[in-house]
Amino acid sequence: MDNNIHTKEDLVFKLKYFSKIASLIVIIMAIIVLFGWIFDIPIFKFTMSGLVTMKVNTTIAFIFSGISLYLMMIEDKNHQIRKIAQICAFIAILIGMITLLEYFLNINIGIDELFFKDILAADDTSIPGRMSPISAFMFIFLGYALIFSKNKNHVKFTQITSIICAFIGLLAFIGYVYSIGPLYGFGNYTPIALSSTIAFIILSAGILFINAEYEFMGIITSKHLGGDVAQNLLLPAIVIPLLLGSLTLLGWKIGIYGVEFGISLVVLANIAIFTTIIWWSANSFNNIDIKRKEAENQLKEYHDHLEGTIKERTEELWSINRQLHSEIAERMLVEDRLISSLNEKDLLLKEVHHRVKNNMQIISSLLNLQSNYIENKEHLEVFKESQGRVKSMALVHEKLYRSKDFERIDFADYIKSLASNLSCSYRIPNIDFNINIGNISLDINNAIPCGLIINELVTNSFKHAFKAAKNHVDKSNKIYIEFFKEEEGFTLIVGDNGMGFPENLNFKNTHTLGLQLVNTLVEQLEGNIKLDRRDGTTFIISFKELKYKERI
Repeated sequence: MDNNIHTKEDLVFKLKYFSKIASLIVIIMAIIVLFGWIFDIPIFKFTMSGLVTMKVNTTIAFIFSGISLYLMMIEDKNHQIRKIAQICAFIAILIGMITLLEYFLNINIGIDELFFKDILAADDTSIPGRMSPISAFMFIFLGYALIFSKNKNHVKFTQITSIICAFIGLLAFIGYVYSIGPLYGFGNYTPIALSSTIAFIILSAGILFINAEYEFMGIITSKHLGGDVAQNLLLPAIVIPLLLGSLTLLGWKIGIYGVEFGISLVVLANIAIFTTIIWWSANSFNNIDIKRKEAENQLKEYHDHLEGTIKERTEELWSINRQLHSEIAERMLVEDRLISSLNEKDLLLKEVHHRVKNNMQIISSLLNLQSNYIENKEHLEVFKESQGRVKSMALVHEKLYRSKDFERIDFADYIKSLASNLSCSYRIPNIDFNINIGNISLDINNAIPCGLIINELVTNSFKHAFKAAKNHVDKSNKIYIEFFKEEEGFTLIVGDNGMGFPENLNFKNTHTLGLQLVNTLVEQLEGNIKLDRRDGTTFIISFKELKYKERI
């Protein structure tokens, strides 16, 4: 029964503090008696006429028991101090056991008067210097209680042993107060001394309070009503009858009244005192009960208020929840419509790109058919160039049509397809393409101008850079296309290692449609174009990706 969670901490602290004080009191009493034996001072031996004094062995056992109790109250993480305390308790047990052995076997081992001769032994002392068998029994039991006092599994044993020894000591003390010999001694054995009786009561209480927050003491130190009852009534129940009995006996001995009157006085005093205690306790409990009911009423009011608040908040939450469900359903409906609309838009865009691509292929086919009826080479070349431009634009729409993203195309794939188409159109097999393009995607507004620029510049390379290559196979003839992204935009490089661009010709001011178209498209992209005549012809075009406003 572990009640330490519900005990009064201040009361537990005071009781444990009393255990330390009790240990010191017992040690001091024993030392005083021992000094009385050493220097033969009767008053230090607590000697009274016809009474037994505390024996030397008893003082030694009390000293070791007191030391053991004091050491047990010291916090000891390594248990070194506890071991010393247990050794001291074992010495007290050993003294008690040897004494009992002498009594039961009727022998004298020699420890009774080992240090001092019991010259002043009273008539009731059976053997000079030997402690009472009651004292020996109590040293054994209290010694074991001390040894196991810090073991949580033996708290109940420790407390029961302490209570029994305290009761025996109190019984002997009452015997001395009321002059009843059998209560502090029996037979021809040495009685327990009055000073020993007091020391045993104090020592037993000190051991009992070591674990004041556990088991039986936990009930007394409890914060609950049972603890309050025990704290209010336990001490008066012990002290008041003892005092009343003593006063009554004293009055009878000095002849103030007779036995009958004394007994009547004790009964009346007990009734009056315990009635007063009961009334006082009842009044205290009534006040506690009133406060409890007031607290319960306040708690009920808080509970009702809280329930009302929870109900209101719950209704508000339900209303908000219904509103949220309605909004979610509406948003899901709108989302479904948007998804449907986007799917329709995607389908429409795909169909538009598909139709534009088909229309441009039709235009390209018409140009191709018409070119069959043209005999003039210059006119035929114009038709062929126009057909290439149409194909480059159709290719953009074809890539968009086949792409999952209808806004941007993979420009590396587009340029490779465009270069392949141009190569097939001009059918010059001894010219190699070097294409170096990163992972770049462009939207249609930037892809079409770039595609037309590449178409025009590559077409010029096929037409003018490698005139000799048509008759002579030279694997070193190359057309290269590079396109990469930089911090400030894009850079497009289209060149060849052919004959080179004529020195007397200004590419920005020429009468040819191809270069005029290239310059126009570069301006449309808001870019710059440069010409490098070293090792052939190289056009370098830099531009930033244009952001066009959305068209409605």
